[in-house]
Amino acid sequence: IYKTIQQKMLEEMPYVMLAYYKKPLVVAQNVVVSPPSAVSSERIFLHKVSLGA
Repeated sequence: IYKTIQQKMLEEMPYVMLAYYKKPLVVAQNVVVSPPSAVSSERIFLHKVSLGA
């Protein structure tokens, strides 16, 4: 059964990778990000990020 599961995962993995290609955006609760693209790339542009109350 493990080999069957592994084969199924290998068959489906390219589609999972395409569906989740963009990295998730995770910030602290008091951080205000506008627009989200300010921190969702490899670089962080702090002039678009501020700390909330």
